[in-house]
Amino acid sequence: MIPISSQSPTLPSHNSLNYELLSLTAICGEVPCAGSSRLTAGESYRKKVVTSLTHDKLLRIFSSHHLRGYRLGVRTKRLLLQQEPERFAFYLSGCSDMNAIKSEVPRRIRLHRIAQTYVTMLNAGTMIYRDEKPPIFSPAASGPFHIEQPYFYDSREMKEAELEMLKIRGSRMAGALFTSNRVFAVYNSMEFLPVFEPQVEQRAKAMLELLEPGSYDYLFTAEAKSIPLIHEMARQSGAKKYFIARKGQKVYMPNPIHVEDNSITTVGTQRLFLGSDDAALIRGKRIVLMDDVISTGGSLLAMEHLVELAGGTVVDRIAVLADGHLQALDRPEAVYASGILSKIFGVSLSRTQTGQGWQYYYDYDLRSANPELQKDVVL
Repeated sequence: MIPISSQSPTLPSHNSLNYELLSLTAICGEVPCAGSSRLTAGESYRKKVVTSLTHDKLLRIFSSHHLRGYRLGVRTKRLLLQQEPERFAFYLSGCSDMNAIKSEVPRRIRLHRIAQTYVTMLNAGTMIYRDEKPPIFSPAASGPFHIEQPYFYDSREMKEAELEMLKIRGSRMAGALFTSNRVFAVYNSMEFLPVFEPQVEQRAKAMLELLEPGSYDYLFTAEAKSIPLIHEMARQSGAKKYFIARKGQKVYMPNPIHVEDNSITTVGTQRLFLGSDDAALIRGKRIVLMDDVISTGGSLLAMEHLVELAGGTVVDRIAVLADGHLQALDRPEAVYASGILSKIFGVSLSRTQTGQGWQYYYDYDLRSANPELQKDVVL
């Protein structure tokens, strides 16, 4: 039997379901009521645990917009901070999402998604608590860190490193799983299935038809919009490896090299990074640069400098769209872009001079009986 008491509560023992549920709620902010069924205990016992915790005001149930979740009571937060600050201070201090929880549905769903991931990791025997894990992402920590057993870090812990790429809004990435020999990005899409962006397969096929087989060794692009496309091009061509220049230095990059790029699609100067391990593979190889849109050509030029810095040779450049300044039309990748659009959409590239300079037009053959729809589209 589980005693129900109104006396001043104390924290349950670590090896109990009571503690497991309270600690999960502390580090997640809110645990979906339905998700507690995945904790390793029988249903009747779980109900008794929840009844005991809610009666003692250690746990409360929050229900709104058809979402039901467990949240901590005020004195539970005090107990956890007083007795185990190393484990819970990160989550229960300040105005973090776990401490000052909002009622908006998207925010609550994000917390539920992280909670589901934590339950999975806990059931798999993965270390999830901060006092049990090396502080890999802490700005004050210094490595190297020896990973002897699986450790899971959620996306909020990863943001401690203050790397620009980790600040991803709307991402379904839940965190990273570190093992003794590999690191895995962990996603929880809940009931949604991941899909490619529209027509990515057709675009990849059309771009590959413009490249002569055997004329290059690797494909190379910069994050992030081109990643689905380069992945599909590699898949269709049978390539087992391709390279992506990152817009921020990553913790997994050994001695990265970098160049600077001024792109009209990015505010200010951005840097493109490549790890020395990837640079070693590029050295002496023939590289094809790939981008989604060419405007000034600055991004492609930065990628080219990065490949040259790594010791590779750029043998071709290719893109889906070319727009922007006049000089783009005279670059070979702009011709590629016109050919690709023609293959995919029945599109031809033309230009006209206006009082403000040259403008580019892609003439879309909509094959429609309605003549009103057959007109130029300005990009």
